[in-house]
Amino acid sequence: MQQRNKLAGTVVPPVQALSPPPSTPEKQDVYRQNFKPSVDILWVVDNSQSMGEEQVLVSTNFPVFMDYFLGSNLDYHIGVVSTDMADASQSGKLVEKNGVRWIDPETEYPSEMFAAMSMLGTGGSGSEEGILAAYAALELQTEHNEGFFRDDSAIHLITVSDEPDLSPDAPVTLEEFAEYLNDLRPTDEEVTYNTIVNPRAPDRCNGLIGTGTRYITVNEIIGGVNWSVCDDNWAAILEMLGLQTAGLKREYFLSELPVAGSVVVTVEDVEGVSFEFTELDPQSGEGDWTYDNVRNSVTFTEYLPTEGATVYIDYLILSAMEAE
Repeated sequence: MQQRNKLAGTVVPPVQALSPPPSTPEKQDVYRQNFKPSVDILWVVDNSQSMGEEQVLVSTNFPVFMDYFLGSNLDYHIGVVSTDMADASQSGKLVEKNGVRWIDPETEYPSEMFAAMSMLGTGGSGSEEGILAAYAALELQTEHNEGFFRDDSAIHLITVSDEPDLSPDAPVTLEEFAEYLNDLRPTDEEVTYNTIVNPRAPDRCNGLIGTGTRYITVNEIIGGVNWSVCDDNWAAILEMLGLQTAGLKREYFLSELPVAGSVVVTVEDVEGVSFEFTELDPQSGEGDWTYDNVRNSVTFTEYLPTEGATVYIDYLILSAMEAE
């Protein structure tokens, strides 16, 4: 048996799919790391008075995000709207620079173009309505934004704000917006709602008054990256968002609730070699994945399954064990 390392796991014999009789409490969930060939990514950037520094940090670190798209086989659209819904010239309309409304594989100097789009300034409305701006971009500004959102593309929204969302309950409530996003595509992986906002207590940022609770609530319903706007490591934030929006998954949802301690995670690469990964020990820091009992999901901490790899998650079903 080969020595395990932090990124590769332990080599094991090829995984055989479990075929237990109906009465057995064993379960195996199988996932393949696939790309969605086309993806539409909307950045919703707060342009109120306090957001100058954050806009600079996003644009400066954007090349880290863009690395996951350049030279890939992805057909991507990347656009920007502001949180200002008071100004009719904004209000969910894609920012246009030099006649360009979104970045795609044909765009020259994409990082420079994104900087021009996302450096919105700080003269926007102090009533930040990021949720309504996203909904307007998707559903209301269909003429101005025509061609950006495509019927067969994955859709990823990224909101950057240091203030609470103040969107009204019309034309959609927060719950209706989340339901709207869920209904856009047939699978969960094809739609994410990602946030860089002020966390809830006790992790809220010093010096910021309101938290991004409404944004975080949508994130928890839809799924995606949730990061603190006061975190200094913006390169890591943009890298995580690049992974997420390019379609490379680190989080895998279980179809049943597992018995604690029974989860076994194995990954088979495209050459048929299988690696077994261990659960992270919070005391020692050793291990490869964590289990979230709220989301009922397994997330790799550093390892990223490559394209075409198959992830196997074996476990005992909690309800079956409790029934015995």
